[in-house]
Amino acid sequence: TGTTAFAVFFLYPAYVLTILKVDIGDLQRVPVFGTDPLGSNEKSVNVTVTPSPIPGGGSVTLALSTLTGTGAATFDDGSTTKTITQTTTVKVRGTTNSSTKDNLKLAAQLAGTGCANDVFTVSTWPYEFRN
Repeated sequence: TGTTAFAVFFLYPAYVLTILKVDIGDLQRVPVFGTDPLGSNEKSVNVTVTPSPIPGGGSVTLALSTLTGTGAATFDDGSTTKTITQTTTVKVRGTTNSSTKDNLKLAAQLAGTGCANDVFTVSTWPYEFRN
């Protein structure tokens, strides 16, 4: 879910206040990465930035992290962080099954301040977790 962030950009000769909103699409479940060359073991998620592109050369950092237990995911390039400057679609690949439901997070930050996040699960097959 997205939230509204305020960003101040310096555009010579003045400062400009920009209201920026970032929305992350719903990941829910990401499959564990395999060797399938067609990419069926990854999940695409829309990251909507308003306005897009971000004025003044600003950027948003996306980061994947494990909140509790075990489980891991990367972007399609193998990294756990990605910088974007406009609305885009990113691909997330599961690398380790989650030990509990919704224990991974995709977060967006603007200048170190969180502006949106979504929690998700990595699993080979959809199944119920016992908490």
